[in-house]
Amino acid sequence: MAGPFRVLVIGSGIAGMSCAHQINATQLGRAVQITIADKGRNIGGRLATRTEGDYIWNYGAYQVDFPTQNKVAEHLGASNLDDIADPVIDGYNKFHEIMTTYSQAIKKTPNNFQLRHPARDLVRHVLDCDSIDGVNLFQGVRVTRITPDRRVLATPVDSDNPHHKEGVDRVTQSQFDAIVVTIPAPQMFEIMPLWDNPVSKALNKVNYRSLTCGMFKEPKQKPLAPTKSILEGKDLHMLDPIGNGSVIVASTHKDYLTLSGNKRKLLEKITDDIGQVNDNLIPYRAHVWRYATVTQPFRITDSPICGVVPHSHVSGLFAAGDWTLGHTVGDAFASGHASGNAVTSFLKMLSTDQLHSREQAPTTVPLSSL
Repeated sequence: MAGPFRVLVIGSGIAGMSCAHQINATQLGRAVQITIADKGRNIGGRLATRTEGDYIWNYGAYQVDFPTQNKVAEHLGASNLDDIADPVIDGYNKFHEIMTTYSQAIKKTPNNFQLRHPARDLVRHVLDCDSIDGVNLFQGVRVTRITPDRRVLATPVDSDNPHHKEGVDRVTQSQFDAIVVTIPAPQMFEIMPLWDNPVSKALNKVNYRSLTCGMFKEPKQKPLAPTKSILEGKDLHMLDPIGNGSVIVASTHKDYLTLSGNKRKLLEKITDDIGQVNDNLIPYRAHVWRYATVTQPFRITDSPICGVVPHSHVSGLFAAGDWTLGHTVGDAFASGHASGNAVTSFLKMLSTDQLHSREQAPTTVPLSSL
């Protein structure tokens, strides 16, 4: 009797969790063992949260946006829905259902919700972490290379952490039937085997805007209304999105980005600058999002918008993430959903291929078939 399919998902943000959930929810007639590997210490990706006592900083995405059904084509810059793969549209619809029933979000508009509780809880909710079986999650695992035979090389983020080392051992000792990479496009490009020219060119055009942020405590715990730029020419914004004194100060200005290698000096710089406006805040942490927001998503002329990019030469290897569609949390979810659908289609193909072995796999799934 054939053993379970083995699938690796790299990245535990909402795209990775959406992908894992879709694979787990599909009946394949054969068990699937899903492994999720992430270099971070917590799940969530850019739905990032820090907590200390009663303070909660959603210092990544604290608002969730997605296109409503009649706006999907416009949102993706497509002429009509015929240019968009069905799993992407299904993904947006599924995410709309999740958000409208998610108790820890406040509806602002039909396609905008604010996350008041720890943002990363939304990612747990998507995967249904409390009830799902057959999924192994390893944190602190930095994947450095994916080989053409669907194996990975990896290192522990903290070599002294036994859990990180165990995760590396588990991930590197397996050959996977399918791998989905859901990290930012430039990082994905570095660890993948070479792509063919049209895809490679399109990937190199994917662009991001970076963001620095400082986390502060407001002793009086009075919610701050979102500010316009509080310093002339510095694009420095200050708000308390949760309303409990957990103040976020964010900027895209180069003066802060140049200090990304020294978080202590970065926090000192932000503290000095906002002191001109509010000197009652207690500094806590600084963070730099190198790949904060997609400004140019992945597109190939005359190809459908699929939300997932199958590798040009390696069957069973896929790339996904918000960058395949746009810049919102909804885009990340829809891409994860589409990549999960692509993986299950690939695994079904393996199930029916009597000649399949781990040394010889079917041909690569083309974009046009997804």
